[in-house]
Amino acid sequence: MRELTLSLERPGRADFPYYGQVSGRRWLVVVLAVLAALATFFVVGHFLHGPFSVFVPTALFVGIPLAALAYATGGRVSGLFARLTWRDVRAMLGYGVLSILATIVAGYVVGPLVGTVPPNPIFDQIADAPPLWLATFYPRTALQLLGEELLTVLPFLALLHWLAARRGRTRAIVLAWVVSSVWFGLVHLPAYGWNVPMCVLVVGAARMALTWSYIRTKKLWVATGAHIAHDWLLLTPFVIAALYGAGHA
Repeated sequence: MRELTLSLERPGRADFPYYGQVSGRRWLVVVLAVLAALATFFVVGHFLHGPFSVFVPTALFVGIPLAALAYATGGRVSGLFARLTWRDVRAMLGYGVLSILATIVAGYVVGPLVGTVPPNPIFDQIADAPPLWLATFYPRTALQLLGEELLTVLPFLALLHWLAARRGRTRAIVLAWVVSSVWFGLVHLPAYGWNVPMCVLVVGAARMALTWSYIRTKKLWVATGAHIAHDWLLLTPFVIAALYGAGHA
């Protein structure tokens, strides 16, 4: 188990934040807040219109889990946001590219299981987006992807706490890694026509790469940066095409 632990976690790094310091009941509060934040994001985004509809659901998506974490940790939210180094910045791009490659490979391997999948609605949203939507695309998606990291990493840390005493640290990391990645994939079911193999196996594969960046560095900013790199590398050509089309309309 020693060799596996070293391959999963980068030697010399600080431990996971709050590891062994937060009770199971308080972790439950955090997980419930994550679920509440996800529901709020969809509900508020559906009913809110006008200029506030751009940022309010996303701000709540991030703010609700952080408020719960502040309660659970006695205000020590900063433990989740360790200081970055230049090595970490380079790692963001590397893990972002790795997650894209994981998506491609998983899609190729499990293609027969996945079948025909409707395109993610984000592509139609970009193509038909009004100027305000396009103008705020990058700051808004950066904030949303921070929320998606909280959506995954906080349940990962909770599972790690609950499983470590029974399974040992290494097995707990692996189980928490897999379960939180499957959870992340299932959240994307509405975006992919409720295609379970697509969300669990393909989206989940990309999520495994992103969560590995967190396991290795113990820094939420690295996982967030990798997630931003993944999405922006894939979506920027479509944003440019939409802006070019709007300029020539």
